[in-house]
Amino acid sequence: MADTSAPAPVDASQRIAFAVIAGMAGVLGLILTIDGIWRTISIAIGTEGIELLARGDLPGADARISTATVLSSEVGGSSLGFLVAGSTATLLVTAATYLAVVVFLVLAARGTPFHHLLYRVALVAGTVMTFGGLAGSALSGVGRVQAADHLGAVPDGPFEAAFTIAPGDWSFGVVVLVAAYVIRIGQRLQRDTEGLV
Repeated sequence: MADTSAPAPVDASQRIAFAVIAGMAGVLGLILTIDGIWRTISIAIGTEGIELLARGDLPGADARISTATVLSSEVGGSSLGFLVAGSTATLLVTAATYLAVVVFLVLAARGTPFHHLLYRVALVAGTVMTFGGLAGSALSGVGRVQAADHLGAVPDGPFEAAFTIAPGDWSFGVVVLVAAYVIRIGQRLQRDTEGLV
């Protein structure tokens, strides 16, 4: 059976381009991962701003507020635990996403963009992005709801015991999971048709 991971011809300019992009993605991923670690630590020690849904008039202006930012030291112990857990899940999603991008670019630079390792990397990254992203959003959301209750929720207080989940990494993770299975099918077809053309 033919080895579908054998290197394909890649000229020097393509190799350099993929290597440069991989380096840039790696640096960006490292910066975002460090930022995520710092944000998680800041939440835990009480110095990070947490945005909560709120209602009320803006003092000194003819306007109303829809959100308010409070320090994580003010939100209460149980909500702080959920916020730290949500930030940690989001951090793992960020790290997995950029690691998968770098692996793909390195494989492309080597001339093996459809190496057997790519399916596993895409599958793991897609799973982490989908379920880790949902978990991060849900945990952070529960933390925000508890924080609103602790600080004073509507109707007596200004905060709303609610949160929003916007499509983000978790929704793109579904696309990556689909791509992983398309890659798997393509690898099998490539093995089965090797030498027929």
